[in-house]
Amino acid sequence: RLSFTDTAPCGIIPPSMVLSRLLVLLALACVATARGPNGGRNLPSESEINEIGYQRALRSQQRKFSERSPQIGSWDSADPGAIIEMRMNSTVGVVLDNVPQEMRQSLIAYLSAQGTEYWLDRARRQIDLTWYKLVWRMYWTDFEELQIGLPPKSLWNVNLVSTPTVFQDEALFDGHHVLAVDYVFTAYLLTSKESVPDSSAALTERWGSTFMDYVLPVDPDYPLQRLGKACMDEAEFPPGSMDTMNGHSFYDYDCAGVADPDTYVPEAYACHITAPFPSEDCATVVPEVVGTVPTNMYFTRLPFDNDLADSVRIELDQPSDNADIAPQAERVGKNRITYTYMTEGACSIEEGCSGLGWRRLLRFDGTSVNVGSATMHIGRVTSMSGSPDPSPGATDALDMVQNHVYEFSECHQHMHFQHYSSYHYGTGMDCNPFTNLNSVGQACSAADPCSESDTDHSCSLGTKLAWCLESINRELNSERIPLNSPYWLCAYQGITVGWADEYIAGIPCQWVDVTDIELPAGDYPLSFTTNQQGLLCEGDLLRNETGSVIFEPTTPPLLSQKGFQINRPLCNYTKDYQKNDFAVANAKYSPSGSFINDACTSLSHSFERDCGWTEWHPLLTCEAGETVSFNVSAFAKTGNVAADLGLVYRVCESSHVLKQGTACSHIDALAYGQLVHGASVASTFTCPTARADDEPGGLFSLYVAPYMSGVTLGSPANIATGYYVSDGERISFNPTTTTSTTRAPTSTTGSNVQNDAIHVQPLISMVTMLIVSVLSFM
Repeated sequence: RLSFTDTAPCGIIPPSMVLSRLLVLLALACVATARGPNGGRNLPSESEINEIGYQRALRSQQRKFSERSPQIGSWDSADPGAIIEMRMNSTVGVVLDNVPQEMRQSLIAYLSAQGTEYWLDRARRQIDLTWYKLVWRMYWTDFEELQIGLPPKSLWNVNLVSTPTVFQDEALFDGHHVLAVDYVFTAYLLTSKESVPDSSAALTERWGSTFMDYVLPVDPDYPLQRLGKACMDEAEFPPGSMDTMNGHSFYDYDCAGVADPDTYVPEAYACHITAPFPSEDCATVVPEVVGTVPTNMYFTRLPFDNDLADSVRIELDQPSDNADIAPQAERVGKNRITYTYMTEGACSIEEGCSGLGWRRLLRFDGTSVNVGSATMHIGRVTSMSGSPDPSPGATDALDMVQNHVYEFSECHQHMHFQHYSSYHYGTGMDCNPFTNLNSVGQACSAADPCSESDTDHSCSLGTKLAWCLESINRELNSERIPLNSPYWLCAYQGITVGWADEYIAGIPCQWVDVTDIELPAGDYPLSFTTNQQGLLCEGDLLRNETGSVIFEPTTPPLLSQKGFQINRPLCNYTKDYQKNDFAVANAKYSPSGSFINDACTSLSHSFERDCGWTEWHPLLTCEAGETVSFNVSAFAKTGNVAADLGLVYRVCESSHVLKQGTACSHIDALAYGQLVHGASVASTFTCPTARADDEPGGLFSLYVAPYMSGVTLGSPANIATGYYVSDGERISFNPTTTTSTTRAPTSTTGSNVQNDAIHVQPLISMVTMLIVSVLSFM
């Protein structure tokens, strides 16, 4: 990590395009000398971290319950709260290295002509990359200081302080061709002054300041696609949670590579827990691939100002007196369909989240905010008997385990919260979140479905076992909302007032399986329901004469995954507490395709992007395991600058069972590249091999997109394609022909794909070409 203490050898190095890039090299040298075995985090063992985290959280809780207040006569004693200013100066840009030289100047001119919103949007995406280190700041402060999280994006202020500047030829940006601008980010955290010391003692003083240091990629787009797993920190997520749309949530420049990826066994709280493991450090990859911006996020305690507080306050008119958990419809609306191949032994199969084989999964963000006035406290949750949680007024988490609300998962090797939430998608009667229980009172799922009389194919259902309840994001911004939360570790769970527990799209089982749903293309309601069974007390807990929480059997009886009866804590619920336990938003459905076929929501330009793709051919055949080679080229220029930047192509695996392409993301593509007008590109890939008897391999699909989003492609009738396999037999197909049968899939056992595939036939011509018409710019 960059070290900016008085005794450190490295000084503060602000990013600016006018500074010599030698300063950047100096900063990177400082980073390299400060890295530890876990990427800048010299961590103790898992059990030690759990104990440290618990004791640190307990100390914060005890301070809270003692109702500590500033001393009479202190400088802020009369203030109703505290205001913390966040500020960061940075540089954000577009890396041009992969843009062909003959097209680079056209792209520079086109992007330079874009309005300020284009650059502000890029700056916000770079700011997103600071999130991980702020939420789990404790790892970088020896567990002495808690979070200082980003406020809601509605409070972000981003101001450009330069015009677009080109770095190329002899004046590169950290060794890269870049078009970049400088900007300043500011935001104001309105918080309870009692909570400030737990984040930083420096912020208890008027104009007191502290900071977090960063090294950010100058181009923030596609962190997983471009940087691979080298910069992805999985320590606080379940295995397999990353995808190309959530990579910014994992960015950690301090992550170190694995010395021997083939024999590496993931360590607790290390960066990399999902194979394949990267061998390179993030600090090596970012400078090589995109270029770096060393910077600091500063936090400064301001004198309280009522006008400023009024302008940044986010609060409810009449919050409940108790804990009140509310799912957020806006986050449910952030959804996407993906193709995922499920195999025997996957934890998601064991938990009944999906079936085997290729599945179409509707993934979405699941965010629940505590909008009440009391903490949703659970406490210390372990897989062992442990000692009772001594926090004053706390639910005894050990009782939650003994009553099977929590249960140890042998598959995931951590505790699961049973029946945390349920999901529903579609229009059928079963989509009522309060009537979709099966015979044992559980939400219908692939593993334990409802009977045919109780369900139909116009609805799909899902259920979620919580990984752990943590306070991840600070969603409200007011004098009553703490600046930090003690619930940042699975060893000590709960949701602080104004904070949210969040499950990002990508986390296993954070989805509804829509593979077998039968609906016409369109938008349908996707709902997210929490606490449907009352396992969390949104009210006042009832206790016996000894102070222990009283539990009662669930009715109808809920069973844990291991078959035990689940009991719920007795609770004097707040009136109408279930009214906001339900959130719904529309989700787009189509019988085939995935999120890569959705329109881009911002101006995008790269073959790495995962939006704006069109499927040209879904079922093309090849010999399983053989090398497929092809040449591609495109028409001459049209005179439209955006259109003439060319096209991009992608090859994905196809499914025999689903009889469709899998519309894969960039990191799952078999082949990809860029088509420049008037040029030819050679590409190869290995024909998909067998996954199972009903998926014998030998099928692939072709997708194309304009290099610049917003350009419309021509019709399939204007396209012809050819390729040849490794044995030299030259073969071709016509996309408008689906009846030729001279070559079939290697095996069709259990498959009925023959009549739907475009089978290839011998081609006499020596020219193999993909010709794509680019029409009008939208």
